[in-house]
Amino acid sequence: MTSVGAVNIVSRTGTNSLHGNAFLFYRDHSFAALPTFFRPNRNFDPFFRRYQYGGAVGGPIKKDRAFFFGNFEKLHQRAIVSVFHTGAPAFSLLNTNFESPYDGYLLNLRGDVASTTPATFPLRAIVRLPT
Repeated sequence: MTSVGAVNIVSRTGTNSLHGNAFLFYRDHSFAALPTFFRPNRNFDPFFRRYQYGGAVGGPIKKDRAFFFGNFEKLHQRAIVSVFHTGAPAFSLLNTNFESPYDGYLLNLRGDVASTTPATFPLRAIVRLPT
């Protein structure tokens, strides 16, 4: 099972230079713990692999006036999940391991437009396109 969270942070408007970053997180079954209760044999090594990567970029559209920011994240995970029943011995027949794939995408886009009068606030629009 996998859960994903998103956090919105209010920040200042953009800058007049292009900025960006990228990240990659990789985890393989050789780094993961074995199932605690149910192992079909002594050499059981369940498959687990997670790739989580993405990047962000921001910069000017029009100098000192309009700015953009966007980021993208992808989570690709393949795992084995163990089901172990406690209680009546008849339920032990249902003990098993099964595959649990997950693919998730997150795309955030934001545009800022600065006003020429000090009495108004910047216009911000945030668009999220999860799939």
